[in-house]
Order: sequence, then structure tokens, then C-alpha cells
Amino acid sequence: MKKLIIFTAFLALNGAVFANEMENLKLELNFTDFDITKMQDIKMTIPSVSQAINEKNFNKNQTTTEDVYQLKWLGRRWECVNAEEEKGYNKIAVKDFLADTQKGECADFRGIDLKGINLEKANLNGADLSGANLSGANLSGAHMIIAQLSKSNLENVDLRKADMYKSNLKEADLKKADLSETYLNGADLSEADLSEANLIKTSLSEANLSSAKLHKAQLYKADLSFADMKKINLNEANLEEAYLGGVNLYEANLENAILKKASLNWADLSKANLIKTDLRGTNFFQAKLDEAELNYAEYSDTTTLPFNEEEAKKRGMIKVSN
Repeated sequence: MKKLIIFTAFLALNGAVFANEMENLKLELNFTDFDITKMQDIKMTIPSVSQAINEKNFNKNQTTTEDVYQLKWLGRRWECVNAEEEKGYNKIAVKDFLADTQKGECADFRGIDLKGINLEKANLNGADLSGANLSGANLSGAHMIIAQLSKSNLENVDLRKADMYKSNLKEADLKKADLSETYLNGADLSEADLSEANLIKTSLSEANLSSAKLHKAQLYKADLSFADMKKINLNEANLEEAYLGGVNLYEANLENAILKKASLNWADLSKANLIKTDLRGTNFFQAKLDEAELNYAEYSDTTTLPFNEEEAKKRGMIKVSN
């Protein structure tokens, strides 16, 4: 009986019992003799507890679909999540990405150096490129929805027709970048430097451009509807025929800017600097110009002002021909 108890304890520790071996063991022992060699043979057929744990850990470390992070709509926002909806980013080697630029979704590329690289039509949706150096790179037609690009170097970058919906470009360097016809609706460009950037026909509806620098930027026919542009610097910028309906331009600097035929209906330009601005044919229907500086601003018969000509003259505006 003592030997049977020892045998039972052994089986409990190893966590498995095979019925055929049990029957053979009973016959061999006959509850009287204990053959240790027989027990060792049986032990070889039963996986040990440590072996089982090691196999479990090995399988856990293997790459599965659960480990791949993809951009997914979670009801109220987009997030990079795996199959179990856990947030995270994919670790991808640069050489693997450059071999196939469609593998960049939700990639962790923080601080990466891709200066001057051709990434035309690359998939970087949800990728984290904050602090990256992409100066001079070709990202035309790239997919960069919800991409993180804060404090990144994008000087002279080609981003024509790229999809950058709700991307984060806070404090990014975009000097002389080509963003013509780029989709930037809802993007965060606060404190970004877009001096001399090309934003012709660019869509920036509901974007955050507060305190951004757009000195001499080209915004011809750009859509800036409902954008937050308070304290923005648009000195000498070209906004001819741009749509700025409902924008917040509180304390904005528009000195020497071209707003010819631009639409600023319902815009807030309180305390804005509009000195020497070209306002010929500009629509200011229901716009707020409280305490705005309008000295030497030029307007014409086709300009729609929120006040009469007498008030315009009193505020230093100059009427010119179309």
C-alpha cells in the first residue's frame, strides 16, 4: 500500500495518467514488488510540469494575428489595436518597410531617419513618426490617417494628395513643404511651421492651426472652414478664393495677406491684424471684426463688409477698383 501511495503522488506531480500504462503497472507491481526501472520508463512518456510550462511560454512568444496592430474605429475614435483590441504599435525593421511600403500601418517609427526617401503612396495609417526626419522625402499620395508626426522634420517634403485625416502635426517643421490638394481635415497643426508651404486647394476643414506659422504660404482655393486659427501668422500669405467660413482668427496676423474673393462668412476676426490686406471681393457676411486693425486694408465694391463705408473709412480702409 505504501508503494501505491508513492506512485499516486508521482502521477499527481506530473499531471497526466495514461490508462494503458496504469494497467501494465498494476500487473507488474501486483501490489507487492516495486520495479524502479519500470517507473522510469513510464516517466519518459509523461511530460513534466516544467516542460509543459516551457512549451506554453514558447507558443506565447510566437507572432500571431493577435500581435498585429491595425487602425480600427472603436465607436468614437480611431486606434491602433490588435485582435483583442489592445492598443499598441508594430515593431517593423526599416529595411523591411522600405522593401514593402504597404507594411507601415501602425508602425513604431519614432525618431526614424527617412530623409529624401521615396515613400510614394506608402501605407502609414496610424503610424507613430513623432520626431522623425522625413525632410525632402516623397510622400505624395501616402495614406497617413491618424498618423503621429508631432515635432517631426518635414521640411521640403512632397505630400501632394496625401490622406492625413486627423493626423497629429503639432510643432512639426513643414517649411516649404508641398501639401497641395492634401486632405488634412481635423488635423492638429498647432504651432507647426508652414512658412512658404504650398497648400493650394488643400482641405483643412476643422483643423487646428492655432499659433501656426504660415508666412508667405500659398493657400489659393484652400478649404479652411471651421478651422481653429487663433493667433496664427499668415503674414504675406496668399488666401485668394480660399473658403474660411466659420473660422476662428482671433488675434491672427494677416498683415499684407491676400484675401481677394475669399469667403469669411461667420468668421471671428476679433483683434486680428488686417493691415494692408487685399480684401477685394472678400465676403465678410456676419463676420466679427471687433477691434481688428484695418488700416490701409483695400476693399472694393464687391467686398461684403459687416459695416457701412463710413465705418470702413473711419477704420482706415481704402476703397479701390476690382
